[in-house]
Order: sequence, then structure tokens, then C-alpha cells
Amino acid sequence: MNNTSRYEFSLPLCSEAQQLQVQQVLALPGAITTATVNRSTGSAGLTVEATFLPAHSLALMQAEIIARIAPIGLLPVRTPG
Repeated sequence: MNNTSRYEFSLPLCSEAQQLQVQQVLALPGAITTATVNRSTGSAGLTVEATFLPAHSLALMQAEIIARIAPIGLLPVRTPG
């Protein structure tokens, strides 16, 4: 049984400063064990993959992400898959 869960989302049209802020807030201690931020799209935004330990439901993962990035004025766009 897998005890981790993964949540992938994008943040379209955010500045480089906002992208760096996202990296910083996702690195704070908590339920997210790893967060990989792909900034290769430049000013078009970024894609983030966060891993949670222990495993969380989709709703709890989304709530955790929103709680971290909403204070910097961003909301995740769920990536299909």
C-alpha cells in the first residue's frame, strides 16, 4: 500500500517573483514532503508537483496548497491526469 499521494497543478501567468514565492512557501515544513516546481515556461507560469506523506485525499491536498499560496495572491489550476 502506498502511503504517499501526489498533487499536480499549474499557476498560469505568474511573474518570476511569484514563482520564487511559490517555491518558498511550498518548502515550509508540513504535510508536503517534496514539491517540484517546473519554471521552464517562463512568464507563462509554472507547473508544480507536490508529494504528501502520509497520503491525503484530493480535497485535503488542494486545501493545503491553497492555504500556502493564496496569501501571495495565487490559486492553483488543477492539471488533468
